[in-house]
Amino acid sequence: MADVFSFSSIPVVDFSRLQNPETKDEALAELRQAIFVVGFLYLTNTGLEVGSLRTMITPGSTDSRQNLIRDTHEKLPGYFALSDELKEECNMINSPCFLGYTRLGAETTAARTDLREQFDFGTPGMKSWKEGDPFWQRLEGDGQYPRHPDIKQTVDEYISQLSRLAVEFVHYVAESLSLRPTTFDSFKGGMDRLKFVKYPASPPDSQGVGPHKDSTGLFTFLSQDDAGGLQVLNKNGEWIDAPPIPGSLVVNIQQGFEAITGGVCPATTHRVISPTNRTRYSIPFFQGVRLDLTLDRLKESAAHIVKQIPASDDRKKRAVDVPSEFLSPLYSCFGEAYLRNRILSHPDVGRRWYPEFVDYNLDYNQHHQVQMASTFSKPAKTIDPLALDGLRVCLKTAGLYTPGMHGFDRVLRRWSDTAIKQAGAVVMPSEAADVSTALLWAQEHGIDVAVKGGGHSAAGTSSSDGGLVIDLCRMRKVTVDVENKTITAQGGAIWEEVDLEAHAHGLAAVGGTVNHTGVGGLTLGGGYGWLSGQYGLAIDNLLSVTVVLADGRVVTASATENEDLFWALRGAGHNFGVALDFTFRAYEQNEPVFSGILAFEPLYLECVVEALNNAKPDSRAAAMVIFLKPTDKPWPVIHVIPFFNGPYDEAVGHFRDLLNLHPTGDSVGMVPYKKMNTLQNPMSTYGDRKTFKGVFYQPPLDTHFARTIYDEFACKIARDPDLDESAVILEFHDMRKVCEVPQTATAFASRNTIRNGILYLRWKNARKDAEHKAWGDELQARWTAQLHKQNGEKEKVDEKMDEKMDEDNEVPQYLNYAEPGNSAVPNIYGINLRKLQGLKAKYDPNNVFNKMQPIEPVPFEADAENEKQLIDLD
Repeated sequence: MADVFSFSSIPVVDFSRLQNPETKDEALAELRQAIFVVGFLYLTNTGLEVGSLRTMITPGSTDSRQNLIRDTHEKLPGYFALSDELKEECNMINSPCFLGYTRLGAETTAARTDLREQFDFGTPGMKSWKEGDPFWQRLEGDGQYPRHPDIKQTVDEYISQLSRLAVEFVHYVAESLSLRPTTFDSFKGGMDRLKFVKYPASPPDSQGVGPHKDSTGLFTFLSQDDAGGLQVLNKNGEWIDAPPIPGSLVVNIQQGFEAITGGVCPATTHRVISPTNRTRYSIPFFQGVRLDLTLDRLKESAAHIVKQIPASDDRKKRAVDVPSEFLSPLYSCFGEAYLRNRILSHPDVGRRWYPEFVDYNLDYNQHHQVQMASTFSKPAKTIDPLALDGLRVCLKTAGLYTPGMHGFDRVLRRWSDTAIKQAGAVVMPSEAADVSTALLWAQEHGIDVAVKGGGHSAAGTSSSDGGLVIDLCRMRKVTVDVENKTITAQGGAIWEEVDLEAHAHGLAAVGGTVNHTGVGGLTLGGGYGWLSGQYGLAIDNLLSVTVVLADGRVVTASATENEDLFWALRGAGHNFGVALDFTFRAYEQNEPVFSGILAFEPLYLECVVEALNNAKPDSRAAAMVIFLKPTDKPWPVIHVIPFFNGPYDEAVGHFRDLLNLHPTGDSVGMVPYKKMNTLQNPMSTYGDRKTFKGVFYQPPLDTHFARTIYDEFACKIARDPDLDESAVILEFHDMRKVCEVPQTATAFASRNTIRNGILYLRWKNARKDAEHKAWGDELQARWTAQLHKQNGEKEKVDEKMDEKMDEDNEVPQYLNYAEPGNSAVPNIYGINLRKLQGLKAKYDPNNVFNKMQPIEPVPFEADAENEKQLIDLD
């Protein structure tokens, strides 16, 4: 079978056939082939070669610009013939946006000098950067124009027309992939870019533009003259000529679109060979991607989009982890990655405008290697004050807090400093009506919504950058029905409040293992706790939920009311509404439990793991193993928190092998159950910068593997004391009760014998955010590879694991331990995903609730239509 990325020519797609209903289906198939196989195409009959789009849209128009492409090309020699003095007046070095004039030989690609001269322009009228905005926001702003009578008018018209064309084209691309036309609209940036480029006649083999993939956005639309020189690299390593076709645009996929589609639609390497006997002019237009697009959000979206694209399984597998600046864990968002690329190409501009963010520490082969300094900034974003006044009037009892108010920083506080975002407004309701009002108001004004319960997400899923936060901290009431043995907790409650109230009545509920975790966040994602061995997950003991839906309705979901919603809330609830209260089944807990903390020197690690592996299964027992460095030691100690919900003698018997290892620290004994969720509090305090990386293992835990993880962890924190307070946490829960519930009985798909763990990284230096998260990703990947090995896989290939998981309908990753974009498997909802997509379309069709492993709304009616459109190009 021929490789799908092999090609020997560039395909042609007729734009007018895409616009014509009678030929659209055939043209979409041609477009799909070009997108999948080549990544490049000629786009003909766009209307720009015979008249501007404005003329086409308005019949009878007398617009004099009858040929936008031709007329612009005819003007280029005159623009470049301007005096050096006039061109240097708008030199790019004067622009923090990297817009303006670049003299011949001043730009590099692939570490070689490009023999080209150019003007860079951007969408006019962009908002200028101001103090407090992210540093990379300076990339969007006003451009520079040389003093010439008509150049600004020409540029603005060209950008306007190409922007319209590009949006329409991307809609057709989405349709060709069997997606909704507007699927990619949310990724579109505010600023597109245009270049006028001149390649002078040069010696043979001179580089016009070196081999590269376009990395500034979604698609490039290139108009080239008849000189030629563009070449595209196929999979066989052959350079394929892309000769000029009069009036056409050469369109190619950029790395942004490659990343958004998970690599299924690849960006293709290309170059320009300088002409040897004449000057070459070209006009590339770059469709921009939003600068605030975070890597986590990108990965989340890509995982969902890829699932909907009817490409062959083989192509999807090969697309996993496609190298791209967009997917690099080194940068917080695309704006930062793009700025890094701009500085690499134009180090002189970087020196002038971004000296505080770059370190020019190497200079070789005439190419500056730049290290970006990661910075922590709090962009000050605001919502229209008049709109906020309208909200304030409509709220009944809720508090409304906005930037600039005294104490607003305290309102934004979260468990992890990495989760703090500058909200445009925060509403603190105390009744359901105000939650409904806030939700409807935000949607009316197109404002992002986040919901905060306990604020314990390290990834910031309870925060919004510039949007509206609904903070439930005023709704924390906990009530106990002793007769019926139930506990009802409001959405803003934390588990400490539940534990204390339940203990006062001789009861306990399945909760978390850290008592300042929010009830809502933990429950909606499943909810493991010390009692899970006996009673299952928190959701397995959930009797009802009161929830405010996206349309403002306040409903109750239970086994007898809104049953489908109740099903979805138990395991994917973050996607479906604002949960205002939860009613749980409670259990008698009058007797104390056996627990405390044991400490062992690293030498005993294998013995500790063996003791826990060999313990006889008992639903009353559980344990945690924690690698954590005490302040008085230079290395991490092996801490164990044993748990046994029964008599002391039975507990000692169960953990006999562990206790016989002679721990250096021993505080175990009989304690009230309410104390269980406090044992990890000293290492889980508020403040500092944190990230969670969920891991998993198939018991028994391999002792050799545990040792390699410990050694790598110990070496890392020894080299970097900023990570001193980090930990590796491994759970030893009895999973039998959890597995008794069928996989499709609730939305929670991870019902198997696989056990969970957390890489809990904690640090203070904001400049090391990307570095520490990247290291966490690497260590997390080691656990994934180990699971391959335990499952009998011979090859360490992520996609093979994914295939196996799909076949078994198993999902190893626990949702609450999976930071957005860091799920260890593409489909964290497993066999339940399709049903969840349909329910999402029913209850939240506009995807208002999109922070925690978001689910794409796909109506159930779409299944039959999608089935018809499945095309395997192989």
